[in-house]
Amino acid sequence: MIRVAWVVGGIGHGGVITVCRDVAEAVARDPEFKVTVVSPDPAHSEIRVPEGVELVVLNLPPERETASRGFLAWLAVHPQDCVLFNDASYVEPAWAYVPAETAVVVVLHDVASGWQSGVVRHRESLDAVIAVSGFVRNTLAG
Repeated sequence: MIRVAWVVGGIGHGGVITVCRDVAEAVARDPEFKVTVVSPDPAHSEIRVPEGVELVVLNLPPERETASRGFLAWLAVHPQDCVLFNDASYVEPAWAYVPAETAVVVVLHDVASGWQSGVVRHRESLDAVIAVSGFVRNTLAG
């Protein structure tokens, strides 16, 4: 069983959660995967939980160090093989402390400097970066 967690900030609305929800749901159709969507934030009331996917809402404060410690505490109890981070910049300090046996993947959804700065700052802690489009990839590679 391969355990994969999608960490998504601002869960419940917008394009990022739609992309994450649809991909997580597609992966969860494969019985080899156990998929969890993790929200550091409170979940929006209109969230549609992906079929076959566990939803975990941590309700962490938006303060970076506290949120990162809270996420790492969850991860210690619920080890994952891969964690994909999407629009959850305030848990960015956690990237360097994710256990070595867990792949750390950042998914870039936008080209704004705020989206890219964490990838650049923590690149040694990342196993992969996924760009949602060629435009985003080319801008990052720039």
